[in-house]
Amino acid sequence: MLFVPALVALAIQTSTDPLNVSIVTEDIPRFWKVFDTAKDDELESRLQHEYVDVGSPGLREFMTLKVGSVKQLADLIKQHREVYVARRERTLRMAESTRAIRAAFCAFKYFYPKAKFPPVTFVIGRFTSAGTSGTSGLMLGAEMDINDPAQAHWIVAHELIHFNQRFGDSNLRDATLAEGSADFLGELCSGGLINTEQQQFGRAHEAALWAQWRHDVDNGNKIADWIGSWGQKVPRPGDLGYFVGYRITEAYFLHAPDKRRAVRDILERQDSARFIQESGYSPK
Repeated sequence: MLFVPALVALAIQTSTDPLNVSIVTEDIPRFWKVFDTAKDDELESRLQHEYVDVGSPGLREFMTLKVGSVKQLADLIKQHREVYVARRERTLRMAESTRAIRAAFCAFKYFYPKAKFPPVTFVIGRFTSAGTSGTSGLMLGAEMDINDPAQAHWIVAHELIHFNQRFGDSNLRDATLAEGSADFLGELCSGGLINTEQQQFGRAHEAALWAQWRHDVDNGNKIADWIGSWGQKVPRPGDLGYFVGYRITEAYFLHAPDKRRAVRDILERQDSARFIQESGYSPK
């Protein structure tokens, strides 16, 4: 869902100890205090002064990267208060995900001792992003359905894998492996998978997807047909590159006798074509 540029990753204050990672949820009750007490004509001002200005560094950066402006947030709230209200209870329970997030981080540390762990901040935005990264660490939109407290550690684990990847994603082959390996290793460490629809469709059409993906790799690198098309439903689900990359990564991991070495190879690989060949993945 995201790829962390190397310079951004270097700027973040990280930890090598998963038990000492900062997991911030305090912005959420501040949002609801304003939501509950502000009239429409004062909403923008109060969101600015009582939510954003006093909020965490992650919230302020998320506002810049994904929300756009406090006015845009206020306007959406005024138009769709009922949508926010429907998510109120579970966002206020987001702190319940902290233990599962730390457990997933500990699992990743086991598989990849060189792991680096950034701060994690849950905020409430305007339905534009479930997860992103910046100089404040990993930032997650708690209002998004995928960030339920019972499974928020799934997407946090996915984003953590991206944070520790050491390769680019500028072409279809690399982007597919970046997202698919984040899905596979994220599931390995957290026990949950965020792209279940892609898995269901992909397993029912695996050979055909593999043939089409290889054709597209050799003929134009159409990343947008495979990655970043999550809202597409017909004629097939979007983001099926996640599935293809997952299955390649899974094959590589399962065939490797040394699983920790396999995880290191998955995160640090330099030659995508060779990695795919060595995975042995070739559905018929």
